[in-house]
Amino acid sequence: NMFHSGGSIGYTASNFLGWMGPVQEDAFYDYDYLYENHYSYTQLEGLNDVEHAYGNRAAIVVENVEVPPAQRDRMKEAIFEYGAIGIHYNSRPQYFNAEYAAQYCPDYKANDHAVTIVGWDDDFPKEYFKVEPDGDGAWLVRNSWGTSHGVGGYFWLSYYDTTMSGGRAYKAVAADKYDNNYRYEKTGYNASYISANEGGFIEAVNVFTIQNKKEVLKAVQFGLQWSNLKYFIQIYKNPEDPKDPTTGEALLDAAICGARSMPGQYTADLEKAVVLEKDDKIAISVTIASDNPDVSPANRAKVCIELTMENGKTPVRPEQKILPSGHLQAM
Repeated sequence: NMFHSGGSIGYTASNFLGWMGPVQEDAFYDYDYLYENHYSYTQLEGLNDVEHAYGNRAAIVVENVEVPPAQRDRMKEAIFEYGAIGIHYNSRPQYFNAEYAAQYCPDYKANDHAVTIVGWDDDFPKEYFKVEPDGDGAWLVRNSWGTSHGVGGYFWLSYYDTTMSGGRAYKAVAADKYDNNYRYEKTGYNASYISANEGGFIEAVNVFTIQNKKEVLKAVQFGLQWSNLKYFIQIYKNPEDPKDPTTGEALLDAAICGARSMPGQYTADLEKAVVLEKDDKIAISVTIASDNPDVSPANRAKVCIELTMENGKTPVRPEQKILPSGHLQAM
């Protein structure tokens, strides 16, 4: 069961983009009762069922960005834009000063808990921690241990804590904004990559067959693996040559173009919705590029290839092919 394989904010982010959740905690169970009676999640029959995640999502996650905690300015920028950032850290109590609700681990240790950063204070005194860090400043963190921990469920985590990792921010829309999500990635694993060609760009194409009598295409989802990347999106209908999407009808008057400062997964809305019929084939082409002169062309851009949950290998599909030029090409 894929929902028993947690422990990764990135894994969760990918599953959310596949419309597996998020689900409200109180959708099926009285969690206060379960907590008071010391139930473990393994005792909750059906809690992790796939149909719960798909059929009862409270929202549709359309965007997530990766923000390394060490990049403070980008962390602050993301909090302004997205409202909060999820991170991992080491939560051992010997590093927690209850008097000031202040946490700081001076030595690298494996993280063991996930929390949400909601703010910061550059002037939070270093003297408030059990062991003084190198300087002042701390993140304001919302925990999941109830209001009795910290101050009303919140605490301060030093900028200099050595165990912080992860860093994901999300953007969501109403659960009924879209009806269907065409994608090949089913598990959330997308840890294999194809590098850009010698020109510093890479194009990926996926082909989908419309399943319903009539559908309206409103948006395209794509991923960017590095910072400061440009993207170009075009959509082709019913290509005559399955190896060349451009032999189909271009559905956009002009390619959707843009740039993002942070790596992550994004959703681009179409200016004009496209009406499609059952059995139409649409080829979604996304080109990712960078002209960063400080990085070799092959490392300027990458496209991710999803991995299977069962054996960690790239699935073999007739709709995709990786070309020697570094392109992921529809077939």
